[in-house]
Amino acid sequence: MLTGLSRLTVRVARLLAERGGTLTVLASSADDELMSAMPEGAQVVIGDGDYEDRLRRVDLAGAACLLTLGEDDLENLRIVAAANEVAPNVPVVLRAFDAMLAEQLETGHNVRRCFSSSALAAPAFVAAVFSEEVRETLRVGDAEVPMCVLTVSPDSPLVGKSFGEMKREWGCAAVARRRPGGAWEHARGDTEVIGAGDELVVGGLLLDVLRLALQDNPALADPPRRPRQRLEAWRARARRTPTMVTAAAIALIVLLALTIGVFAYALDVGPADAVYRALTNAFGDVGLSKESEWLKIFGVAVMVAGALLIGIVFTHLTAMFTADRIEERSGRRAQRMRNHVIVAGLGTVGFRVARLLDDLEVPTVVIERAADNRFREAVASRVPVLSGDVRLAENLERASIAEARCLVACTDDELTNVAVCAQARRMNPGIRTVARCFDDTLSQRLGGFGIDDVVSMSRAAAGAFAGAAIDERAARYLKLGDLELVAFRHEVERDLTADEVAAWRGEGARVLAVQPPGGRVFPPVAALDGLAAGSLVILAGPEPILQRFLDAR
Repeated sequence: MLTGLSRLTVRVARLLAERGGTLTVLASSADDELMSAMPEGAQVVIGDGDYEDRLRRVDLAGAACLLTLGEDDLENLRIVAAANEVAPNVPVVLRAFDAMLAEQLETGHNVRRCFSSSALAAPAFVAAVFSEEVRETLRVGDAEVPMCVLTVSPDSPLVGKSFGEMKREWGCAAVARRRPGGAWEHARGDTEVIGAGDELVVGGLLLDVLRLALQDNPALADPPRRPRQRLEAWRARARRTPTMVTAAAIALIVLLALTIGVFAYALDVGPADAVYRALTNAFGDVGLSKESEWLKIFGVAVMVAGALLIGIVFTHLTAMFTADRIEERSGRRAQRMRNHVIVAGLGTVGFRVARLLDDLEVPTVVIERAADNRFREAVASRVPVLSGDVRLAENLERASIAEARCLVACTDDELTNVAVCAQARRMNPGIRTVARCFDDTLSQRLGGFGIDDVVSMSRAAAGAFAGAAIDERAARYLKLGDLELVAFRHEVERDLTADEVAAWRGEGARVLAVQPPGGRVFPPVAALDGLAAGSLVILAGPEPILQRFLDAR
């Protein structure tokens, strides 16, 4: 059973249908496009009201698993709570933006897995920057463990290294290899030597895998440079004055005008004296101790109202000037950038992509249209964040598009992503472009629009949710030609010696990450000395080989 009607729901439903699952989708509102894309036989139930009542009506107790795939985290949590009341024995797979919820929620409410779709997809976008491909991302503890397909370039530091040397130097394990002109085969042992042109499937901790992808690819070479066009007034832009400031300023002017008129009449003074008395009164100096009672009350009211309105105006003006200074500093930093990556759009995906690029020490500039974006402050403390419409050439010039190595268009609007990639290619013919796309048919035809790689967040994340729904191990399946691989999380039941683990590797069972009992997550090299009982590991390799070792444990 699935809840929430989204693109992710459609992709997960298709994967489950391919494996023979009977599907019921519970949605709050109808969407004809998404409903028509659901696999044949899937039942979509539209309704609203109390979650417990709705889950009982669709017979949640008879379901094998419940997947909460809505785009609202709070609604998903409410459904989990309701499901715990209706059918506490039915396992739940939860979608949430905060991946750190996993460790807390997987211990209660019968939550089998908690995934962040943006966290699962972000490695795929970053790998695409380096012309590589992340096919699946697993999770153990608080760490993501991607499986990435690398093409070894002639000048790669991997050339001439063995699988074991790659593991020790870069913290990544080889799962499969295809030699030039050959077929895919699973990796065995640690002695095989890597050659130029080899394709490798490697796995390990997130930053280790992405650093290897970064060092391996010639995309890191400086792109062709064009003479930079200097703008005389790049910062000239229209600002919308906040509604509250406008209203407060108008109210303050009206209040002062009224006060001037009242004081001129009641105190019988000239215009200059009336203005002086009104302004000093508004700023807190009443000075009406010898006047009539009604005038004293009026003066106090003006003082209170004036203080409130002046505070609102000056607070917002200060915030505007501060934001302007931050924007100015970001602009200056962006103008100095060379061989950098431009991230267009600061949504959940853009936030994680920008953060990963910064962790990899790749120079990055972000362009975001919304001034009140919730991720702006967090990202601006690490990389320049510019305000503006990413489709405009002027804003791309502010981000030094002529000097950039790559542009990642990951806004929530498909057409915007296509447009900004086309604009970037016109302004810098040598730039690499990566676009977020939702439509499968469109994504296959975007090469003619100047787009080098297309990544779908829902496609990158769907395997995790479908795997967790079918298998408690949340297995991920990877097909490479005639070679089929599987990866999953496994808890070691007894102590395993270094020789036993070496025997696993010799047959093709690879350990991609290790979390000892109660400890942090370590790269695959940690398994060379053996594994302690209770350790969580990510295993990858051909399913028959993995199953043989699991049966023999």
